[in-house]
Amino acid sequence: MPLEFRSAGPADAPAITPLLGELGYPSSESDMRARLERFARSNAVAVVAERDGTIAAVSTLAFFPSLTWNVDVAWITAFVVSSAVRGTGIGRQMLEHLEQVARERACARIAVTSAERRDGAHAFYLRLGYEYTGRRFVKELA
Repeated sequence: MPLEFRSAGPADAPAITPLLGELGYPSSESDMRARLERFARSNAVAVVAERDGTIAAVSTLAFFPSLTWNVDVAWITAFVVSSAVRGTGIGRQMLEHLEQVARERACARIAVTSAERRDGAHAFYLRLGYEYTGRRFVKELA
C-alpha cells in the first residue's frame, strides 16, 4: 500500500507521542493532544505519513515572513520517522511532501534545524540537497 500524507490532529496524539519520544522529546498524550490542537490556530501544519493505517512519520512545518525575501519561508520544526521503518524511503518521501507543501504556499526556501548530535540526520539532509549554512542558538525564556 502506498504512503499517504495528511494533516495531523488531536486524535493522532496516541501514535505521535511515542515518535516524539524517539526524537528525544518525551511527553504525555494529553500534552501532545493540546500541542496538535494549537496547529489549527497557527501558521504551521503538522503532517503524518501513514501506511496501512499506521503512522510511520510525523513532521511540522511553519511558515513565516522574512525581511530578506518577498515571500514566506518554510521551516521544518520537527521531523521523525519511526525507528521500525527508518531506511525504507519514508523520510525522503516525507521531506519531498513537505517541500511540495512549501512550494504550494509560495515559499522561497525551506530550512530545517537538527541537533549537533544527530549525525545520521545531517547526512540524510545533505544527501537530499540541503546545505549546512550555519548554527542555531537557543535561549530558554523563563
